[in-house]
Amino acid sequence: NLDKNDEYLRIIADVETRWNSNYLAWKRLLKIKDLIDVLASTLMIDPNTRRDGKRLKDINLTDDEWQAMNKLVNILEDFAGATEYLGGSNYTTISLMYSLLAVISNKMIPDDSNVEVIDLTSPNTAFDDDVGYEDAPEDEITQQPKRRKININTPQNCFELEKRVKAALYQSINHYWEVPQEQGMLAALLDPRFKDLEFASETLRLQTHEQLKDAYKNMKILTNESQEAESRPTSSNSLLAR
Repeated sequence: NLDKNDEYLRIIADVETRWNSNYLAWKRLLKIKDLIDVLASTLMIDPNTRRDGKRLKDINLTDDEWQAMNKLVNILEDFAGATEYLGGSNYTTISLMYSLLAVISNKMIPDDSNVEVIDLTSPNTAFDDDVGYEDAPEDEITQQPKRRKININTPQNCFELEKRVKAALYQSINHYWEVPQEQGMLAALLDPRFKDLEFASETLRLQTHEQLKDAYKNMKILTNESQEAESRPTSSNSLLAR
């Protein structure tokens, strides 16, 4: 009911240095989706605004695009939560990072091996593309002729988009946050916050417990040997003892 809607929402701008600005903008769009439809229909009624209403209908997202955006928001929600949690931590430990990334990574694992392999060593990525839009002023397009132009009248290809995004994020996590499993699991086991290892499989939990026991035994042996060496009497020089 628009008459009862007294909530005013501020514009969320796209900030290149903050990935979550896209995520927040998409969440906002999903929230006002119905209002966009109402606005387009309302503009079509008045002859003075009918052209704007038609334009809004033309550039509005299709049902497939809305569904795809909703899926992307659900995917990125865990990343946004992890970013906020890590940002609010005074001490970001390897146990904290590994546990959070393990939970997220498990959700991103591809269902099959038939996924595109991304070259993450290349300096050029999708995030570096300088994108221009159909409504950009001519002088702006002329000043930046290398811009990749997107026609916002044309629906985007959303086929298996969720699958492709998950696969790309999974590869990125493994590439940029590569922590040896044994070290990460042991750190989590020794951290009271994550010692239950709920994010890991039963097999991996048992394996980690055995690794900790082995590490303890080895450390105990080394400690005993060191203490025995220190307690041995040292022989003095017989000439100096006279």
